[in-house]
Amino acid sequence: MRTARWMSATLLAIVAQAAVAQDQVDVLCGVAVPWCESLADAFRSETGIAVNITLKDATAALASLAAERDAPKHDVWYSGSGEMHVRAVEIGLLEEYRSPLLPLLHDWALPDKRQLIAKAYDALPRGGAFVVYESLIDDDRRTNTQGLLMSLNMLIETPGGFDYTGADCSSWMREVGFAESSVHHLVGPDSMVVARK
Repeated sequence: MRTARWMSATLLAIVAQAAVAQDQVDVLCGVAVPWCESLADAFRSETGIAVNITLKDATAALASLAAERDAPKHDVWYSGSGEMHVRAVEIGLLEEYRSPLLPLLHDWALPDKRQLIAKAYDALPRGGAFVVYESLIDDDRRTNTQGLLMSLNMLIETPGGFDYTGADCSSWMREVGFAESSVHHLVGPDSMVVARK
């Protein structure tokens, strides 16, 4: 799950670069409508790039991907189900991608978090977007129980990892040179922080 969530954020950052040239991102969405619309609205408001969503149930979305294998019609496939990703690999639609920024930021101690954000900044072209997608702790550290529990879990399982607030992440982004950043609540405990170079 950690890899899939980070890959979604990484994919959005890559798509933001590609979409600048075409002024539209075509998303094949196989999850609940609120998730797709929330992500699309936040991306659109941050980048000004239109998002065209094709909604299908997970099985139909996978069938569309298979049919489009040689001539893809979508820039992004958004599917929350791990089962669909496994099936896509089994039929040869996906290849392993290992981002140099894996794993998630919450796995790392603060100096490492800052270094990973700096690497993202260095890799982006001017005007590029960097998206961090996590169960962020609310700025008052009172309401997002899942984020707080995940932070406790990171402290137990990793040598220095911890979860953080949107304000924390925005601050680290500004420290490495990002011109602006904003926090967007998505659905449930998940949010994203979008920074522009």
